Amino acid sequence: MNPESSFSYNALYPLDFNEPVRLPLQMRTFFLKALRRRLQAEGHSKYFDDYVNRFYDSPFLKSFDAAAAKMVEHCYLLHADNDPTASAEIDAYLGNAFDEWIDRFLTETDLHYSNGSSMDSHNPNTYNDALAPAHPELRDKILSVLLLDEEREKSYTDLSEMPLLKLKNARESFLFAEPSEQVFFISDQSIFGSCRIGFAMTNRALYWKVHFHKAQKVFYFEIDSLQLDKEWLLINGKFFNANPAMNVKMMRLLEMLREGV
Repeated sequence: MNPESSFSYNALYPLDFNEPVRLPLQMRTFFLKALRRRLQAEGHSKYFDDYVNRFYDSPFLKSFDAAAAKMVEHCYLLHADNDPTASAEIDAYLGNAFDEWIDRFLTETDLHYSNGSSMDSHNPNTYNDALAPAHPELRDKILSVLLLDEEREKSYTDLSEMPLLKLKNARESFLFAEPSEQVFFISDQSIFGSCRIGFAMTNRALYWKVHFHKAQKVFYFEIDSLQLDKEWLLINGKFFNANPAMNVKMMRLLEMLREGV
């Protein structure tokens, strides 16, 4: 017997190519299985059912399905080659693709466990609040004051258009938002575009990190003092600096938010 013929590879993602029309649905199933493994590895498996509900109820599903169609095409080509390693190649390809889409899913739909916090530590209604539509009036007010498009630094007001690595870096570096918060934008202030330095605003707070300083945050209702200098802004005594023009706009905006305007 040929030794190679006795080798059996158990595919992690055993796609059924006999029913091509069902391949996109299979992609959803295997994505959720990959998500379950990620949550188990990070100690959040008890939230899996909540994430499944969010997967089907959020706008993310449309983006994923569009990407899944391309994944299907690539996997079908690998399968059509009849190469004995096709299953392993498909697993490797989908594993990488799912990892990237899981990062995006967790960032777009729920930031709560990026800083190790737990839903149990918040109001039980918090999770449902996070599913609510964003706060359009507040978002529009913030963006109209900051005029991010006029700044030299890159800002992202649509997180789905932000590179996944930058999203991950921002989450790990300074954007430690609560699960109920809606992220309005992320501004990359890093020299080389890593987004480990920058600031972001939600419906409740400002998050930021500047060079040589630790990450900071301030809830709008907690703003007590704002002190503007030529080169920086102190927010409750905490050092903030984007650029002189942005510092002025940020101070004006925070004064408005503090007053609940």
